[in-house]
Amino acid sequence: MQRVSRAKVTVEGRITGEIGAGLMVLLGVGREDSSAVAVSLAEKVANLRIFEDEQGKMNRSLLDVKGAALVVSQFTLYGDARGQRRPSFISAAPPEQAAALYEEFNSSSILTRGSKRSRKQTEERWSRTRVLHELKRAANPKVRANMAYFGVKVPKAYGISTPILHALARRIGKDPALAEQLWSSGIHEARILATLIGEPAKVTAMQMERWARTFDSWHIVDAACCYLYTGASSAWLQVEAWSSRREEFVKRAAFSLAAYLSYKDKQASDAQFERFLQIIEREAHDERNFVCKAVNWALRNIGKRNLRLNRSAIRAAERIRKQESRSARWIAADALRELRSDAVQRKLRRKAA
Repeated sequence: MQRVSRAKVTVEGRITGEIGAGLMVLLGVGREDSSAVAVSLAEKVANLRIFEDEQGKMNRSLLDVKGAALVVSQFTLYGDARGQRRPSFISAAPPEQAAALYEEFNSSSILTRGSKRSRKQTEERWSRTRVLHELKRAANPKVRANMAYFGVKVPKAYGISTPILHALARRIGKDPALAEQLWSSGIHEARILATLIGEPAKVTAMQMERWARTFDSWHIVDAACCYLYTGASSAWLQVEAWSSRREEFVKRAAFSLAAYLSYKDKQASDAQFERFLQIIEREAHDERNFVCKAVNWALRNIGKRNLRLNRSAIRAAERIRKQESRSARWIAADALRELRSDAVQRKLRRKAA
């Protein structure tokens, strides 16, 4: 991989590929590589911070500089000359496999964002069937097996890592109608993808409630709150409404959403968060694991928004600590430890200066 101001590939006198500023990538494909590896690697290449910022430091990625990528298939990267003078290429993938994965890598829109897309890419259409097929191809039994370890116990899942889902979401683009279709599939990764391709500004309270009724893991709750609900006009209304619900994951959504709003909603007033601190005090008694952790998370995040809210959150935590509940005492002790720490106090003072 090489940064370039311009690059082109010429075959028998004909230019087959050309870009301006960006990256020249020589791509070798091995026998053990898969579609999932290709998509994940494309995202990594696009996000590597190897371009200089205004201070001359390498802090920008290909996406940040809106550069392009020229990808050239190069099986000789797998040449093995150890102990011999004639390189062996036995580790390189056969032509059919290499060509398919090269196309998978090269067609990723994460690499072409910022550059002009081909007509074929522009006209690309995604259907529910096609997306589910892509997800099934990217399934990883190891990832699926690890989900339960992290508390994600869902009946229908393929096992796909987050970077791969984000890469696929970028290829698809925003599509609220498709998001609804994917959510209705009931497949965990399809629903995560739905939160990524939905349009926050078009999300209604009715849709938020309809999706919330089918929440079945903390993972899907947090994805919906982070990527979709924080930008919805009814976000604050749902935060309050869900906070008193009995369903574990719906209730978690109230506090997860508040935690994300604490740093994503730049327009919210301190008074809004101070009112929610009262709800945190009211619900700190809930012993359920996924609720308890979200209540703690919301309390800590609100207390890190600014100095005023830090003081308000500390006072709330001190009151919570006096409650006759094991979960309340843990929530308070953990929050106070962080909110009073030197690191948090220094950061808030710098923000206020």
